[in-house]
Amino acid sequence: MIATKVVLVTTTSAKELVESIARELLDNYNDLKVEIIITSVPVASLASTESILNDLLKHKKQIENTDLVILPGMLRGSARKLEEVLGVPVVKGPKYVGDLPDMIALLKKGMRFSTDVPADDVIAVDGRRRLNRLLKKLSDVKPCFKIRNVTFTLRPPPLNLFYELCPAAFSNCRLHRFKNFSTLVEALAKLGYSGVIIGCDVENCCYGDMQAKMLEVKKHGLLAGIDVYELSEVPKEVLKLADIILNVTAEHVEIIARRVQRNTVLVLVPERTNSLSEAINSIRKAVKLAENAGLRKLVIDPVLKPPLLGLSQSLILLKDAVSLIKYPFLAGPCNVYELMDADSPGIIALLTALLFEVGVSNLLITEASRKACGAAEEAAYARKMIYEAFTRKSPPKDTLYNLLILKDKRKREVQPSSECLVSRRKAVEEAIPPRMEEVYVKLYVNREAQRIIVDVYCKGEVVRYEGRNPLDLGRAIVREIGLTAEHAMYLGFELSKAYTALKTAKDYVQDDELFTWHGYLGSEKAIN
Repeated sequence: MIATKVVLVTTTSAKELVESIARELLDNYNDLKVEIIITSVPVASLASTESILNDLLKHKKQIENTDLVILPGMLRGSARKLEEVLGVPVVKGPKYVGDLPDMIALLKKGMRFSTDVPADDVIAVDGRRRLNRLLKKLSDVKPCFKIRNVTFTLRPPPLNLFYELCPAAFSNCRLHRFKNFSTLVEALAKLGYSGVIIGCDVENCCYGDMQAKMLEVKKHGLLAGIDVYELSEVPKEVLKLADIILNVTAEHVEIIARRVQRNTVLVLVPERTNSLSEAINSIRKAVKLAENAGLRKLVIDPVLKPPLLGLSQSLILLKDAVSLIKYPFLAGPCNVYELMDADSPGIIALLTALLFEVGVSNLLITEASRKACGAAEEAAYARKMIYEAFTRKSPPKDTLYNLLILKDKRKREVQPSSECLVSRRKAVEEAIPPRMEEVYVKLYVNREAQRIIVDVYCKGEVVRYEGRNPLDLGRAIVREIGLTAEHAMYLGFELSKAYTALKTAKDYVQDDELFTWHGYLGSEKAIN
């Protein structure tokens, strides 16, 4: 049944926000009637479905004429008993009031919601099912060529992700919290990567280590590739083991053609990029030499240049080359986000959409710098966003996956109730220095283990606490150590900062600001 009249059940704290959303819904849907019932519950997460029954019974006549009653998603317990008592369908809404418009839009399309599961969780499960069906459909696309289980298409979809491991970068990546290289590869496989490229330093290339890593990559079912400075020096056994060889110029083709297997994928790059015509002619020359040598599994990489050093020109080259050369293309957004002091999620999302639109069917991701930490996961999320948007023929907005990390696209904040009886108000503007105590705490983060460490200095000894959950850590310390209320509050504040630092890959230093840019605050300092 598609609901035309709904009752929104809310709490006293969320009343004004729900009223605002109800007005928005009435403006958007001419055939929808919305009524609101405000319960005596102050906050939904502190109540259960049964505890609001008496409040709803007071409005039974109002409820009898409705198609659907929508409860706050945070309420504990099932709404089935409420359905029986009230005699109308009752479901759980979203956990955050700001997501109500999404739920109503899907209700209008006929989606069914649950008496037990919050609406946003129902939407997420349905979205994952749709995405899995989409991914299966994309995997059936006719390939330009195929290496084991990896399909290379002339144009996307699918969009293959390749991860390049630089020797000096192993400690930078958030994925590198895993114990060894094998667990890193396993994580990349779970993210849906097609292969891992092993790079090496210009002056020092350990081919024995490279060979061992390639075998490990293949053991996990991924393609293994190499990216070296001088291909002519690579041992024959390493070249034969490689599924993919990056950065092959026309000069390299003849050198390696006799030393690689015919199944090897060569990623061809231009020797000269001074002009568009030079670059395209250079790639065409490499393609012709490879074809003459019997190598037909070719991928073209025109090489994206860094921002302000030719990025726009290289994008134009890429667009022209895609229309002229009938082979799959690869691009490295890493050349942009690694060389720009801005957070990588947005850059990766934009470039993934742009390169997909241009016709690139393979992306190369690196995490060579600290600020690029997490790029592997961000690229995997960006690809899912693009896939879903592509099938909907829409911009990558309101998809199941997003890369909104520091901002939200909808208001979810609950404002203090204007009807709350406040007996006393006090504005705290001045700085209040801490009281000095015999007990003090020092906090650290262990990024590799993803744990928070708290050293408590008390009566000449140090007790070390460590764990992943800041609430559990704080409770353990407060219950076992004699902290004052003020000191416990400080500990909770710093634990929250340490936890956020681990989640966002920010550096944690006790008593320092976690985020140094205050542009959102609108302060005079930020404006000036």
